[in-house]
Amino acid sequence: MDVSDNASTKARVDAVAGNDAYGIVVGTNAGATAEDNENFAIDTTIASGGGGGQLDYQAVTFIAPRIVGPNIDFDISRAFVNNSGGIITVREIGIICRNTTDTKDHLLLRDVVADEAVGIGLTLTVVYILRTTV
Repeated sequence: MDVSDNASTKARVDAVAGNDAYGIVVGTNAGATAEDNENFAIDTTIASGGGGGQLDYQAVTFIAPRIVGPNIDFDISRAFVNNSGGIITVREIGIICRNTTDTKDHLLLRDVVADEAVGIGLTLTVVYILRTTV
């Protein structure tokens, strides 16, 4: 809340189903961009939808923080359903934070992963575990 009791949308990753602008996103890494501290974008984002080369982005979900040994874990997850009619290969994943209601979004995490082929009618679920040791 701000000083006027208005709700703020800063630092949001809770994207709804169908929204590929922020939250957990996936890509093809078509440009084969390696991980780098200077990188600030997903190389090639896979769009949300049921058309060719698209995945149906489900809503981002959260699991309440929990104690795991000496750690506190907080899970952020999102499912991606392949209704495109063809196999889609995911090669990068990341979390984009919606900083305000305008287009000032920030890539918080980006991981280049081994090829993950998502077959027709199948679902890929990405889970990021944010951990702190207490």
